[in-house]
Amino acid sequence: MPRRPPTTVRRWCLGDSMRIGALRLIAALGFVALVFTTSRSMAQDSARELFDAGRESLEAGRYQAAANELEASFELAPRLSTGFNWALALRGLGRAILAESLYERLLEGELGRLRPRDRARVEELRDEVRATIGTLDVFVEGGEELDVRLDGQLLPMLAPGQFQTRLDPGEHVLVVQARDYVTQAHPVEGTGAAVRLDLVLLPAGDTRPGTLMLRTDGESALFRVGDVAEGDSPLRVELAPGS
Repeated sequence: MPRRPPTTVRRWCLGDSMRIGALRLIAALGFVALVFTTSRSMAQDSARELFDAGRESLEAGRYQAAANELEASFELAPRLSTGFNWALALRGLGRAILAESLYERLLEGELGRLRPRDRARVEELRDEVRATIGTLDVFVEGGEELDVRLDGQLLPMLAPGQFQTRLDPGEHVLVVQARDYVTQAHPVEGTGAAVRLDLVLLPAGDTRPGTLMLRTDGESALFRVGDVAEGDSPLRVELAPGS
């Protein structure tokens, strides 16, 4: 009869196997941590390069380039300094509403705690940019399923025919469309004040062709429609709009 291996041997084998598995897991986790740390370091380096480029563009007055570079840096590493400079670039572009939202995020501490002196400065800048933001109220008469857009952005409807939005400083274009009505385009100037537009849509001329049916009980009737058509009853004629 074969001898049964001692219990201690079986326990030792099991424990050894568990230790080997644990070592492999630790090694794997160490590799993952190394990759994560390396990726994070690369992202931080890229964020720093974009930040420096954005600062140079900002100082040179290239606001669009500065905004693009600082936004990209902010997405990689959201920092106080990056958000602050991005807001300055947006102000240079006239995008006061987005700049205001960034200042609010700074004041709320989302990107880190502000020192009292810095908080006062950010509040001052926030109030300055807020003073340049106006409101636009649009009232439209006529048409259903209105499509009202400011610079291509669809405006929400507050009530039937009534629209409202905040207005960045500078020149804008409002476009109003409705089925079977003439499309209207209106320039809008943002100055920090309230602007109101009362619009009346005009019906669009119907350019679809019409059909004329002519019929009589007479046996020898002849119809003539100008220089378009002539013939016996019944006569069917396709006509373009007009007299």
